[in-house]
Amino acid sequence: MVFADMVYESLIGEATNPLRNVPNAFAEGSVCAVEYQNMLDAYERLRVRLNVVDEDEDVETIINAFLTMQEILCAEMFRLGQETVYNLTR
Repeated sequence: MVFADMVYESLIGEATNPLRNVPNAFAEGSVCAVEYQNMLDAYERLRVRLNVVDEDEDVETIINAFLTMQEILCAEMFRLGQETVYNLTR
């Protein structure tokens, strides 16, 4: 596994062996945890309004697309940060 992936999985709380110095951004009471719960609550209200029993395919597509974009942006920020540090130390 690439180090950037290990950092990302640790940050989002999905690492089986999280990195020691990387905080879980979704820890209980964190801004991310609160916003995630707000998203789930809004999703449930939308499901009820649309009278959808299970997941709504369009909403799932929106959420998954957002998560994919987020992961790409995080990886790019990580790469650029490493590159910047490397260039500053040369």
